[in-house]
Parts: sequence; structure tokens; C-alpha cells
Amino acid sequence: MTEGRRFGGSPTQADVLREVIEDRLRAVHTALPAEVVEWDATTQTVSVRPTVWGATHDQDGRFVDEPLPTIFDVPVMFPRSGGGYITFPIAAGDTVLLVFAERSIGQWRYTGRDGSPGDQRTHTLSGAVAIPGLFPRADALPSSAIVAGSVVIVGTTEVRLGAPTASDFVALSSKVDTEIGKLWTALGSHVHGGVTVGAGATAAPVVVNTSAPTAATKVKAV
Repeated sequence: MTEGRRFGGSPTQADVLREVIEDRLRAVHTALPAEVVEWDATTQTVSVRPTVWGATHDQDGRFVDEPLPTIFDVPVMFPRSGGGYITFPIAAGDTVLLVFAERSIGQWRYTGRDGSPGDQRTHTLSGAVAIPGLFPRADALPSSAIVAGSVVIVGTTEVRLGAPTASDFVALSSKVDTEIGKLWTALGSHVHGGVTVGAGATAAPVVVNTSAPTAATKVKAV
């Protein structure tokens, strides 16, 4: 590469300084989409392949796009605070948003303590954290999934509320009320043999349905 080709003539001091700054900025990583290559449920980390390429100069000073390398041991950030958390499956092929820490977080990840990062580099690929939920437009959720004023949780196999060990299925109010209604109807129409009322007529007992509504006030399911 010659400087004349790159700058269209003899570069000025400002040209050189601007190019140095721009080259440095291209090495600063802030946030990028990536595809999950591998998921480790034990460590809650992923290996990811950035899906937006980086750029470098060729020998003639022209920009050349090139893939960024696969990044390993990237922690996944599930919503979690105050002892509560929300988890969901992560699978190869999912896309995530990578956020790159200002300083190295390697020491902090393994000790959880304040201190020097050790590695003095900044905004590097090795400082990535993966946030699930970023997908291309073609894979956007259906509009029916967004309900004003509501939190919608959908699982591919099951949804557990309260604890990961929850094992008792939640009954649907409409089905419970239907079955209770059948019981009251059966009780109200049942006639005991040998029971007489008044002049000897056989009659069914008087049964009043006093069951209360079984619907939850804040949780709905289908």
C-alpha cells in the first residue's frame, strides 16, 4: 500500500492523525449481534459467532470486510435480581446481542470481588456478555405476543412458576368450573330410592350450588 493511493495524494499530518484514530476506533467493540454456536447450561455460557463483520485495509488502502472470530466462554445475562430470576432455553442457532465490557471482566467473573482487571485492554472481544432476545426482523414475534399491560411468558415445552422444581400442573378455571358444575347437577338430580315427601311422592333433594369462582385474579394460562 502506498500513502498516495490511500489518501489520493501526499497525506497531511491531519490525514495521518485521523487515520490512526479511525483505525483505533475500529478495534473498539461496543455491541454486536451474534449467533450461538454452543451452549453450556452448567456455566451458563455460550460460544458465539459475531454475525456483523469487521473491516480492515488492504494493501491499496481500501476497506475489506472480514469475519470476526468465534468468541468462547461468553456469560449469558438472564434477568435476575433480589433472589428472583427468569430463565429460558438457549440453543445453537439462537441470536443474541453481545455487549463488550469497558474493562476486562475475567478476574471479576471468577472472584466476584473488587480489584484490578489484570488485563489492561479495553472494549475487547474477550469481554463479551450475551443478552438473549435479539433476532432478525424476519424472526420477530407475532404482534399477538405483545399485549398492552401484560407480561406474556411462553415456553416451548412447559412453563414453571415459583421455582424450577415446580411439578404440579395448574388447573384452568374454566375446566374446573365445568367439572364442579357437573357435580352440582348430578347431586341436584339424584333421587334416593325409598325417600318419600308429603303424600308419598318420591322427590329429589333440594341442592343449592354454593361453590365459589375458581379463577385466579392475576395469572392466566391456555
